[in-house]
This record gives sequence, structure tokens and C-alpha cells, in this order.
Amino acid sequence: MRAESEVFAELQTLCASPGYAHVIAYFCQRDSSVVYDKEITPQNLTRQFSTERLIRTEVSTLIGLMSKVALTLALPHPDSMQMMIDRTETLLQEMHDILAAPLRVPTETPQPLIDEIPTAASGDMLREPIFIRESLRTNISFESLLSSATCETLHGSKTTRDSPS
Repeated sequence: MRAESEVFAELQTLCASPGYAHVIAYFCQRDSSVVYDKEITPQNLTRQFSTERLIRTEVSTLIGLMSKVALTLALPHPDSMQMMIDRTETLLQEMHDILAAPLRVPTETPQPLIDEIPTAASGDMLREPIFIRESLRTNISFESLLSSATCETLHGSKTTRDSPS
């Protein structure tokens, strides 16, 4: 596993690439849009809880790193843009793996090493939850949260709530 500073430096260099604003725009559109035909169903909203989706802290980090250099709005070549998208996702995942390392404890850790495991007081265990990725959150079924009445409300029909059974 590489050092956090190494991954962050590579991410910073990538965000300084000409036309990187288009990559951020792509992520925002991809991860904030709900696509549906005629009416919204729970399946249409499932993408909002995908592990591939970037969350606000990740997008904010990318914007912050991009803003450290002069903004270049030239549209990158499609191959170059795809490379930047793929590399960004890879680097963000690598960063999460690094930040989450203190949360992982081997199942058969010898007693002397258990005393060296970081605690919440050290701050190391709080870094990933602060910069959390959906893959570490409890997976919930969005379909189970939406009643048919809620779906009707979302696409403009009568606003009612199902009564508890």
C-alpha cells in the first residue's frame, strides 16, 4: 500500500490537468441525476446508493485540488477524459483504503499488537468515517424505504402516506 501523501500528490496533479473541470462536471451529472421513464420507481433511485457513486466530500476535494491551479476549460480529448475519470476513481478508492486501514483489525492479532491498535482517541480511526464512502456505510434497501404512495408523490401524483400495517 502506498503512502497517503503519495496518493494525494498524484490526485492533486491529476486535478490540475487541463480540462479537469469537465471530469468534475461528468461526476456531478452522473452521480446526482435520477433517470426514469414516465414515473419514478425505487429501482430508479437505487443508483443513489451505489458504491461507484462519488459523494459530496469527494467531489469537494476534487474541486479544491483543481482550484489550486489556473482553471483551464478546454474540453479534453475523449480518451484523455476517460483516462482522467478512471484514474480519479482509482486514486479515490486507494485513498479510502489507506484511510480505512486503522479500522481493519486482523482476526488473529497477537495480544502485544492489540495494544498498538489505534483507538478513536487517536484520531486515525475517525478519518475514514469523516471522508466516508458508501461502501463502508450500512447497505440498506432503498426499495424497502419507499412505499408506493411515496413513489406517486415523487412523480407528482397525489401526496399520501401508507398507513402502518
